[in-house]
Amino acid sequence: MIFEGHQKYLRSVTLRTGKCDSAAGVATILRPVVTRLQAVLRKKQRRKTSAAANSPSQLIVRGDAGFATPKLYNFCEAHKLPYCLGLPSNAVLQRGASPKERFAP
Repeated sequence: MIFEGHQKYLRSVTLRTGKCDSAAGVATILRPVVTRLQAVLRKKQRRKTSAAANSPSQLIVRGDAGFATPKLYNFCEAHKLPYCLGLPSNAVLQRGASPKERFAP
């Protein structure tokens, strides 16, 4: 599921098998959504109405650790999209975390 964060509108849904990796095809799914939302933002910026001034002017991609893949990083960087993705736990991160921040992998 892809949600637009400002107004919480559902933008896209993809049903896949339970055995499918959560990040499989994410760039393919995001491409039309990003293209459509960027067009809306450009149109609002051209109009420069007061409503446009109060609406978000930037897309940001957020996702959990299951989506933290080089393909998604590359997609975001190629489209000049800022992103915030969780990192999967690993030994290096666990060693750097304080005891209160650690969790069972």
